[in-house]
Amino acid sequence: MTSRLTGAAMRSARDLLGLTTHETAFRLRISPTTLAKVEHGGRVLPQTEARMIAGLERLGVDIGEDGLARLRSSPR
Repeated sequence: MTSRLTGAAMRSARDLLGLTTHETAFRLRISPTTLAKVEHGGRVLPQTEARMIAGLERLGVDIGEDGLARLRSSPR
C-alpha cells in the first residue's frame, strides 16, 4: 500500500501551520524522531501514519489523495 503521507506533504503541512518539528510532533502525539523520519522519506507503521493524518486534520490540514497538504478553509 502506498503512503498518503509523503515527506514533502508532511513538511508542507508543518509549514502551513507555522510549527517547528517539536511543536508538530507534540500536537500529533508522536516523537520528533518519528516526524523527522517521515519528513526524510522514511516509513512508519500504518497506525502511526493514520494517527498523524488524523492529527493534521484536527489542526485543519488535509492530505489529499494526491499527497498534497492543504489548509481547510472551514472547520469540520
